[in-house]
Amino acid sequence: MTQGRRAVLYARVSSERQADEGYSIPAQLKLLLEYAERQSIEVVRQFTGPESASSPGREMFGEMLRFLRRANAPRILLVEKTDRATRNFLDYVALDDLRLRGLEIHLVREGSVLGPESDPSQQFAWGMWVLMARNQVQRLSAEVKKGMREKALQGGWPGRAPFGYANLRDETGRAFIAPHEDEAPVVRELFRLYARGDTSLSELAELATGRGMLGRRGRPLSKATIQVILRERAHLGLVRWRDEYLPGLHEPLVDSETFERVQALLGRGRRRSVRSRRAEELFTGLLKCGHCGCSVLTYRPTGRNGTVYTYYRCSFAKGRCPEKNLREEVIDGQVEEYLRRLHFPSDVLDSLREAVREATRVERRDAEVALGRLTAQQRKLENRLRVAYEDRVDGRISPTEYDKRAGEWKAQLTDLEEEAAALKRADRGSLEDGITLLELVRRAPELYSAASRERKRRIFQTVLLKPEIKDGRLLAEFAQPFSFVAVAAASENESRKLSDDASSMVGRTGLEPVTSTV
Repeated sequence: MTQGRRAVLYARVSSERQADEGYSIPAQLKLLLEYAERQSIEVVRQFTGPESASSPGREMFGEMLRFLRRANAPRILLVEKTDRATRNFLDYVALDDLRLRGLEIHLVREGSVLGPESDPSQQFAWGMWVLMARNQVQRLSAEVKKGMREKALQGGWPGRAPFGYANLRDETGRAFIAPHEDEAPVVRELFRLYARGDTSLSELAELATGRGMLGRRGRPLSKATIQVILRERAHLGLVRWRDEYLPGLHEPLVDSETFERVQALLGRGRRRSVRSRRAEELFTGLLKCGHCGCSVLTYRPTGRNGTVYTYYRCSFAKGRCPEKNLREEVIDGQVEEYLRRLHFPSDVLDSLREAVREATRVERRDAEVALGRLTAQQRKLENRLRVAYEDRVDGRISPTEYDKRAGEWKAQLTDLEEEAAALKRADRGSLEDGITLLELVRRAPELYSAASRERKRRIFQTVLLKPEIKDGRLLAEFAQPFSFVAVAAASENESRKLSDDASSMVGRTGLEPVTSTV
């Protein structure tokens, strides 16, 4: 067995629950070990277990990287597919660094092997799979949040209860909030005292400490904590969902007249939100100054004819800076110049498009397996509930014991139903993600030019990395996987230029070109 045919195997699931259920690690191990045997690869170390790939900083993944960085470490990594390895770009960069140093990454289900000599199209495909996997995680997260908003619209509290309330579940397992036995009286007293108008927040904090009123961590209530409590509209019986307040089902702790008097006393000197103004500006919050590293600010002077112009300039946070003001239209045009560097031959894009379709078919099969697993768990819990109810009716268990068990199982059923609903709503949009990426590579300048301002910002953030302005120019790197496309396009343009130069010289000298046979 040669040194180069030694490998590390990496298999993971996203949670402890999936690992306990034996959901997919055994299947991954079977696939990878059979592949290793066919390829005459010796697996010298296995890294397996539950670990989410959506965020960097994974313990097992970090241990594997440290092992692979050793001097005599194996030069092959076996993993089922891209999203088992990583769904975030920080870990992707770490793996790609090892690849450039000689590591072969075998993505067995995707039928791909990435090494230091992989061509740009292979590297782009791998980066694209990572981006698609990350988008899938974000889509599922968005669906979970959508479900939480629906819960808020129905009057339930979507998340941890605010101070004054407790998180509870009813007999069906549905979550709700109700006044907390110890905290609710504290909230009512704070509102009553402050509404009189003769007590400051500092005095209220001292008074609360003197009366033994404590926060959730057992500490005295600070001035800042009391202010948060007094501004919380949940105490009016409302449900907060992001910037919205909706009618809730929980009991109010204070009447609207007292609440509004308290708000008037607290004052409303909050700064106006700039969110709507930022939506009108393309690059606000996205640029740095290339001279001093400070943030770049936006300002909009009005010309003599009444026209409003948008400029970007250094914030001068570190003192005076030589960078001049830059018009938004200038930066916009320079973004298009960057996008023109993205180019892949049509045949390569066609093959990548077919690879995306095949990967999507695999992902949809995986989704069906996941839904089947959730359905099986639901049936198992429903059967447990039915048997426990019969035991209660027949007197084999007490009503108290039944209520305890049933409450736990119903809560688990609710969680499973929400997980399955989110998975169905997400609809596995990998195909759309992949095709959109390929279209962005093929028609980037055209798509950017015709896009709305909001979509231009999204394209800018997707394609360009570490953008800054320096000496009147936009400077940026291409984000993964677009950097591979830019490198390939630059290489192709250089080859074409050399070929054109050679042809031009042949035409001028009458000499035949020399063809290498090496």
